[in-house]
Amino acid sequence: MKKKLHIATLGLMMSLLILVLNVMLNSTEAQAKTQITATAAMENAPTIQLDKTYKLAAKDSSKASDADVLAWSSDRWNGCEFVKFTLDQKTQLILEAKDTSNSNCWLQIYDANGKTLTEQYCVGTRSEVYKLSQAITLNKGTYYLGLEPHDADTFALKVKTTVKCSESTMKLNKSESTTIDAIAEKNGQVVSNPKFTYKTSNKKIAKVSSKGKVVAVAPGTCKITVSYKGFSKNVTVIVLPGKISSISSVSNVSKSIKLKWKAQTGVSGHEVWMYDKDLKEYAKEKTVSKGFSTATISGLKKKTTYKFKVRAFVKVGSKKYYGDFSKPYTAKTKK
Repeated sequence: MKKKLHIATLGLMMSLLILVLNVMLNSTEAQAKTQITATAAMENAPTIQLDKTYKLAAKDSSKASDADVLAWSSDRWNGCEFVKFTLDQKTQLILEAKDTSNSNCWLQIYDANGKTLTEQYCVGTRSEVYKLSQAITLNKGTYYLGLEPHDADTFALKVKTTVKCSESTMKLNKSESTTIDAIAEKNGQVVSNPKFTYKTSNKKIAKVSSKGKVVAVAPGTCKITVSYKGFSKNVTVIVLPGKISSISSVSNVSKSIKLKWKAQTGVSGHEVWMYDKDLKEYAKEKTVSKGFSTATISGLKKKTTYKFKVRAFVKVGSKKYYGDFSKPYTAKTKK
């Protein structure tokens, strides 16, 4: 009997514990879902944070429960509702908005006296602008953002940030590495300990770590994008070709020599240089397009010895970046 009573007591205690945990969990979820409600009167407008993206919805939208900010409803045509923000110095802001419901949303910035400072921006089907990014410079003070969402959208007011890198172009040999040196500036002030993210446009050319270490993989060019809170800077990485090796002559006839060398992937082309005995220096004889690793040098003299060098290059815009020349290769024409 006592054993059964003990088991029943344990079961009751477990049930109470589960009930308490559920109450705590529901309370936490309720706090997490606390929403900001915009107001029709400016003086009662709630404050929003800068550099934060908010989910926005009309109060009577089916997506209202998932929103961070509620504003406007379908019974209030031609009237926005307000949230406010404060600047402690002259600041360049980026107003961002995105339509997420194939509807419409209007946004406009006002000063403390209710004067409009921007045009009324619309994102959605009416304007056919579904993503907005608009710069505006404001002096120190309190401002109001008028919102009129007809369904669901997102918006943010971001302090314009400039990402700067010590080098805009990096040249590396295969397997070499370096680290990108970057800073972020807001309002002319350097941000303390910014957390950058890094992304390469081509992992086959160069890899980049979460700390900005770049490792050259193969000849070619790619971009490393350095980002901080939605703002970014591109660094061009040029992995230089390696030194050409294994040059040979495929065929030697009386007035031409056909050369062949070991191909390199990722290069934009090759140049063949020939030694000029009169000038006593090498001069470029032929440029070979990407994908080819042979070249026929014509217009030569019979029974004459010639010396050649070959180098590969990668091209960025109109500029060429070269690898090292091969060792001189000697070949002789026939009778």
